[in-house]
Amino acid sequence: MRCKAGQRLILEGEERPLRDEERRALDGHLETCPECRTFQAGRIALRRALKELPAEELPAPLDLGTRRACLAELDAERRGTAARGANVPWPVVAASVLFAILAVVWLTATLGDLKPGDTLPWTSWVAVAFIAQGVFVLFLSPVIFRAVRTPAAEDAPVS
Repeated sequence: MRCKAGQRLILEGEERPLRDEERRALDGHLETCPECRTFQAGRIALRRALKELPAEELPAPLDLGTRRACLAELDAERRGTAARGANVPWPVVAASVLFAILAVVWLTATLGDLKPGDTLPWTSWVAVAFIAQGVFVLFLSPVIFRAVRTPAAEDAPVS
């Protein structure tokens, strides 16, 4: 194992329990690598020092509001009703609306030129397909990326 992979596992071990094979590989690397042992010792010392820092008191309304929001989110996660990816950023909504307007303008102009019995030209279908694809990708990509993120481990970190 290279040091970069070992240090990555040390950091991941602080966030989630390492799998058995990861733990064995890391332990084997730590036996032979003084740099990574120093890195791990520094991380442990840093976490201890951070725990010993005095906690500042939050203003009561902020403290209460934050606690309620966190508890509501945890409760929703436990019930499986947490909103994942429900919020779409405003630039994505604006771009989607712009694409929709472009599609309406394009179709209106094209339909205005059609006579009874004519069919929509293939170029118009292609343009509408590109516009619809752009809207679809812009609107759904933030939702998909949020849903794909790995949830934080609930277990205690491994030192």
